[in-house]
Amino acid sequence: MNDYLQHILNFQTQFDRNAVKIENGEKLTGKEKPDGIIICGMGASGNAGKIIHDLHRELNLPQVIPWNDYGLPENNFKNPFYIFASFSGNTEEEYLSIEEYLKGKMENKGLCAVVSSGGKLKEFAEKNKLPLASFEGNGLMPRESLGVLYTAILKILSMFFELPKQFIPSPVSENFKKTADNLATSLQGKIPLIYTDRKNVALGHIWKTNLNETAKMLALTNILPEIFHNEVQVFEKSADKYAVIWIYDEETARRNQKKLSEIHKIFDEKRIVTFALPVTASNREEQIWHSVVLANLVSYNLATLQGLDPTEISVIDMLKGVHRN
Repeated sequence: MNDYLQHILNFQTQFDRNAVKIENGEKLTGKEKPDGIIICGMGASGNAGKIIHDLHRELNLPQVIPWNDYGLPENNFKNPFYIFASFSGNTEEEYLSIEEYLKGKMENKGLCAVVSSGGKLKEFAEKNKLPLASFEGNGLMPRESLGVLYTAILKILSMFFELPKQFIPSPVSENFKKTADNLATSLQGKIPLIYTDRKNVALGHIWKTNLNETAKMLALTNILPEIFHNEVQVFEKSADKYAVIWIYDEETARRNQKKLSEIHKIFDEKRIVTFALPVTASNREEQIWHSVVLANLVSYNLATLQGLDPTEISVIDMLKGVHRN
């Protein structure tokens, strides 16, 4: 079994807060509790921020703004807490953003921390004695490391907030592997369209980006009920190109019941492959991580079916990195 697959199957091992080292934490001790959190990150690091945004109520956190761009977002927080997250530590956008933060003279500057496994961002944090949550990369690709990033961000947040007991996903079962195998086989040669409700937008994005990076497939995502006002028109022709993945909860299904019923009739008529991945679990965290692991495993299986290397990201590497003037 190769390392990439082993990392997916051992995903639950990433949720160990003891594996996260905190440096310069005394700079946060005794400080006023933030009234808002801004998590700056690109790619997988940004996805960790999106998940924490979606779970902020369950985690007893104030408003969370995930930010995946250069610079810093506008906000109305009186005492914000900025987290600059990069798995590799060599992401240009985060390096430039933290430089902007340190040079800035905002009245509501608040506090900041860095989350990284190494690279220039970690070196920068250590040099400037910034609060830092660091961890070992252990050979993970960034998109495999969502659990580690999530855990590291929560550990730094635990210095301010009383978080619920750490959630650990269940190990991958044989039935789960079969589901991923069947889904990958049916998606082969198609353009996946991932449709979610607003509550699960982050999951749609994670599915899309995993299929892009790991399986080297074009995949698109959109939300309910917006798709009924534009995107459904594409099914009038060339429908055999697509496969539809639905990710939504029961409340969304009830609200969109009539339109969903009609669109499924069209899908049946056009013979469009469709998959419903209902968001059902004992709690919201379990729902999210179940879907994340499935996205990873399906994307890996699709890469294997196509004879592709799931770790190959040469185009991304060409465009990525810290560039200093």
